[in-house]
Amino acid sequence: MSSVLQSSLLTPGLSVISLRSTWELCQKQSEIDRLYGKLAAGHSLVEPEMSQKLQEVLARLAQFEHS
Repeated sequence: MSSVLQSSLLTPGLSVISLRSTWELCQKQSEIDRLYGKLAAGHSLVEPEMSQKLQEVLARLAQFEHS
């Protein structure tokens, strides 16, 4: 669980809307991170070994999110 979400859960009087917004922000940040990872993995200036590692990490992340 992200530290933002954890601190939100511990804040007294936090509304459900705030909690939902925090969760949505975490999801959007994960999506952005994935997209940048895909971009970096496919970029011609990235070394082949680094590109392979990025692709492996993206695959593990996808498995984790779907489990």
